[in-house]
Amino acid sequence: GADYLARLQGWSADTSLVTTVDKAYTAQAIIITDTDNNQITAFHPGAMQDAGEVPIPARKDLKIAIIAPYGRDAMWNHAQQLSDAKVPFIFDPGQQLPRFDGAELRALVERAHWVAVNDYEGRMLCDRTGHTLESLSRSHLQGVIVTLGAEGCDVWVGGEKHHVPGVT
Repeated sequence: GADYLARLQGWSADTSLVTTVDKAYTAQAIIITDTDNNQITAFHPGAMQDAGEVPIPARKDLKIAIIAPYGRDAMWNHAQQLSDAKVPFIFDPGQQLPRFDGAELRALVERAHWVAVNDYEGRMLCDRTGHTLESLSRSHLQGVIVTLGAEGCDVWVGGEKHHVPGVT
């Protein structure tokens, strides 16, 4: 990732919180999409596996965060740290969703303020937690976002589904 880091620094981006892991490659994902928009994804978290060793920094200006697919333990630890710090966050389990069982997913959702999934992940999340998208959106969550590829997304708020068409 040294080339990416140098490029960001060339744009004067603050990279002070970027950690380099010398013993691992940068995370990699290979996504194959067929003509019917079905996808198969191979994902290796690489250096992201060590993300759990990096705590969420104590900052007064942190208004919202996202727990996106990276190291399983890091996602778990960071969700707890953000919850303890009372920082609202979006839970986007992505490719890591299969690595959590139903009880773990329910605990992560209970800490989150928003959930973001694609349609496949949404079905898996509901199957594992015993919830529906409607019931999740009626819980403490501010909303559930389900992306639908070129068709846009559904935004569930308070038990109601609002469709947002895709942009072409």
